[in-house]
Amino acid sequence: MPSMHVAIAVLVALFLKERLPSLQWIGWVFAAIMYFGSIHLGYHYATDGIVSAVGVIFIWKMTSLYLAWLARLSPAPSSGTADALAAR
Repeated sequence: MPSMHVAIAVLVALFLKERLPSLQWIGWVFAAIMYFGSIHLGYHYATDGIVSAVGVIFIWKMTSLYLAWLARLSPAPSSGTADALAAR
């Protein structure tokens, strides 16, 4: 508890959703197969997969909020600043 099999599958699905939205269905199908397979083969109880999926989605959302907060604290330098630093 929790199922790392399902956690990694959900993480892959979330990555595909963000980076390659047209292929996200492959990730979600993979996560579903991993979830049901881990139960059917007796590796985990159903709640193990649910807890891991919810946990990964929660961590994904919190990381996204944290990165947005960091971006607001220190915005990316302008191109003029980058040119000045490169000239050194």
